[in-house]
Amino acid sequence: RIENLGLSNVEDVRIGKNITLQVNADSPEKAKTIAEEASKKLLANPVMEYFEVSVN
Repeated sequence: RIENLGLSNVEDVRIGKNITLQVNADSPEKAKTIAEEASKKLLANPVMEYFEVSVN
């Protein structure tokens, strides 16, 4: 635990990765669907990882 390292004031720790996809799609909704499918099938392990898809 982080408290055992003398860091009792640390309340939250996050380690993560960001993956950016450039998707050619007819609409933002279709792009999001494609990115979600790629995440589920290839980019993330849904058993161990949480992922979130956003379209910009």
